[in-house]
Amino acid sequence: MSPDEELALIRKEQDRATRARHILEEPIFKDAMQALRDEAIAEFKHADSGNVSALQHARIRYDITEAFLSKLTRHVETGALSELRFENLRKLMGMKQT
Repeated sequence: MSPDEELALIRKEQDRATRARHILEEPIFKDAMQALRDEAIAEFKHADSGNVSALQHARIRYDITEAFLSKLTRHVETGALSELRFENLRKLMGMKQT
């Protein structure tokens, strides 16, 4: 990968990280995520202990909610790592800090 291609990839990762961070920080998003968690937990708590299907459904619901949140969080983490890659690439290319 050429330095210019790597720089373009880094900028794309940084942009995605910024957008993901904005979503994660948005109060309505936080409220929605908490509601999804609470509903899944309530569904689990209120399911008959013998109803395996209902218990599994609640668990799957909770897991999907957490997986979605994890995906967004990984975009933010990838953006932070791309900052380090950018700095290393900048030094290698002799670019001035912007």
